[in-house]
Amino acid sequence: MRIYFDYFYLGGGLYYGLADTAQVEVTYTTIYGTTTEETDEDFDDDFGLYVDLGLDIPLSQVVSLDLGMRYEYGLKYVYSNEDAIITDIRMKALLFSVGLCFTL
Repeated sequence: MRIYFDYFYLGGGLYYGLADTAQVEVTYTTIYGTTTEETDEDFDDDFGLYVDLGLDIPLSQVVSLDLGMRYEYGLKYVYSNEDAIITDIRMKALLFSVGLCFTL
């Protein structure tokens, strides 16, 4: 949902992201030396809130330039491993976008 103030807009809402398996490089250090191995880690789907703001600059009657920024904050943990140094991970993202909008 977006609210427009002349050329500026402000919006927010919910988002949902699908996850998959990621390949992670793990390094172990023991008294015998250092070992590095790659392993597959499963991540859970992501669900959270977002806020976006930006400019919608008209270039003609049907085309406008969209300059935006969005901040996403995950509400649930997407990764949890009690054996790892970082035990719980939530997603946070700052996205910048540039695009053209066409009026139909």
